[in-house]
Amino acid sequence: MNIQGAYAELRVLDLGQGVAAPYCAMLLAMHGAEVIKLEPLAGGRVNAFDDWLADPHIVATSGAVYVDQPEMGQFPAPRTPGIPLAVDAALPPAPRIGEDGAAILAEIGIDPGAIASLCAEKILLIREMS
Repeated sequence: MNIQGAYAELRVLDLGQGVAAPYCAMLLAMHGAEVIKLEPLAGGRVNAFDDWLADPHIVATSGAVYVDQPEMGQFPAPRTPGIPLAVDAALPPAPRIGEDGAAILAEIGIDPGAIASLCAEKILLIREMS
């Protein structure tokens, strides 16, 4: 038995791109194989989110949809197979820090007087109490 690894005598030429092939090559290398990675001079097929958006397969299958967000404008979102993405209605803006704080604290049982007192002492910052 070779103590260097199960694949110590193996030389692997990795031509793969994406996730699965490089992961497999990494596992082989971890077990002693000599892995030689070949890829185009410009790098792999997808090096940035913009590359992913321009990929012909993503374009052909509508793998990305553009969502309107009131504060950010339109942005691309990956479509997850089997999970519908509501793009008909604009997404509501995210709540600001403390925007719904009093309602949340009241919901978990904290007395409104205690909430007001904590806000007065500057322990809590809740917009509707300010």
